[in-house]
Amino acid sequence: MIAPDPPFATWVRPPPADRLPIITALFIVALVTPLTVLVGPIALSPTRLVLLVSFAPGLWFLLSGRAGPLVATDALFLAFTCWFAAAMVLHHGSAQVERAGQNALDLLGAYLLARVTITTRRRFDQMIRVLTLVLSLMLPFAAVEAVSGQQPLNQLLNHLPGLTATERAETRPRLGLHRAQVSFDHPILFGIISSSLILMAGLRRCRGRVPALILAAGLSLSTAALLQVAMHLALIGWAHVWRGVRARWWLLFGLCVLGYGVVDLASDRSPFRVLVSYATLNSGSGYHRLLIWEYGLQNVLANPFFGIGLNEWARPAWLHSNSVDSFWLLVAMWCGLPGLALLIAGIAASLVRAIRVPLVEGSQVASCRLAWVLTIVTLCLSVATVHVWNTAYSYVFFLIGAGVWLGHAREEEERAPDIRPRTERDRPHLRLVHSRFTLIDSASSEPPSTPALQPGTRAAPERTKRPPPTIYSRFGVRRLRRLSSTLGP
Repeated sequence: MIAPDPPFATWVRPPPADRLPIITALFIVALVTPLTVLVGPIALSPTRLVLLVSFAPGLWFLLSGRAGPLVATDALFLAFTCWFAAAMVLHHGSAQVERAGQNALDLLGAYLLARVTITTRRRFDQMIRVLTLVLSLMLPFAAVEAVSGQQPLNQLLNHLPGLTATERAETRPRLGLHRAQVSFDHPILFGIISSSLILMAGLRRCRGRVPALILAAGLSLSTAALLQVAMHLALIGWAHVWRGVRARWWLLFGLCVLGYGVVDLASDRSPFRVLVSYATLNSGSGYHRLLIWEYGLQNVLANPFFGIGLNEWARPAWLHSNSVDSFWLLVAMWCGLPGLALLIAGIAASLVRAIRVPLVEGSQVASCRLAWVLTIVTLCLSVATVHVWNTAYSYVFFLIGAGVWLGHAREEEERAPDIRPRTERDRPHLRLVHSRFTLIDSASSEPPSTPALQPGTRAAPERTKRPPPTIYSRFGVRRLRRLSSTLGP
């Protein structure tokens, strides 16, 4: 008799390969929970609380090989975390040690959580379903905020004792509506995260939630989010129209390069300046971003190795705001060009590794790879014009870690249910022959022997052999079941 499992066995036993772990689902829910808890100088959000719990086990799973072989992205992200910490200590001494710890927790912790827990196609699909569901549920709160400027979810949490909700950012209305930020720190972050899931939802059987994601991104009234929506819808359409052409993505890349060259030759401005002037809801903010890039690059080139840390960056006196609306530029200003190179190399290594895996066109795993690669590429382009921090920062690297398994993915065999009789299923070396009851070993090719005739006897006339019973006839199924019950297990 088998002894029952102890009560704690279900806690430590790993979940099935097709089920999303609870810790990953908690992280996704924490992304949209607008709470902040101050512990000394560190602001702990629900996302950071989940990452605090999962960081050490995730690092142990990675280093012990239980999450698969180590890849270049693992080493490059770890090197970036160390370089960032060295830059903070160099510029600020021990005063910004907690800032280095926050960066390690937000970036490396979120990456490790996805890297260790999302390792199969089914878990990847479950992640997409949970993410799209959670953000779709935020749509009613976003609609109320866009019309009235009030945040009902945050106001409800503020009334609970001991809890502090995220404050609403000071933004100007656009197109007669307030910019919805719901549970995030800024409307830009809500728009970027909502729009980043459109392509994965459209390609991975969650098309019913695409309209809700588009509307949520639109209510943020963010130019970067709306551009990302347009890119995702265009890529979904391109993948559908040219699905029979193997080189369709190289063709699209060539058309983009050709378009860039045509705009560069036909205009007296750079293509980036043309895009900013025509594809922004507020041309003033677009021009402000151009100035940030111009003077920000001067700071990076003046301090190329370790950057300027968290110090004030040099700019003209009339450029009052100290915000840098570009994630890549701000990383270079924080820790220099080597830190930026490590971060970009880590992302590029995961993309190249996934693309080089030979997969059958149109298979389930190939569809996951297409959705993930295009999502990461468009997200990297979008954060060139906006900055991401706190929960959005963790979300970006969680999404990157969720696709590392594609670098060693293999085709999954879709098996039909086994409908053979129990005798053949349990004892595959036996098979039915063209007789009514006889079972022979399928490994031997010799037919069953017949008894020798006695002298003076005459052989019986041969009977016409019946065809073997098949599982496709009603009587054949009954006969096989009767036979299997006679032989026993």
